[in-house]
Amino acid sequence: MRQLELAVSTLDAEGMSRTAHSLKSSSANVGAQHLANLLARMENYGTERDFTDSRNILAEIRNAYQQATDQIRIMIA
Repeated sequence: MRQLELAVSTLDAEGMSRTAHSLKSSSANVGAQHLANLLARMENYGTERDFTDSRNILAEIRNAYQQATDQIRIMIA
């Protein structure tokens, strides 16, 4: 997440796309589909070099990430 936040804050399109892609795959593997969908949008923004909505999507990703990690903690407890 830190790498994605850094890429968004520095307007690093390649880093944004690459990091979102990696996180998207990991999220899908653990069943966090909503998070994976948001990351797919971010990946596309990076590929298209479109920073217009990247900060808003990042906020949604943070929330979905927190929800996913909370659910995982509950499942393994």
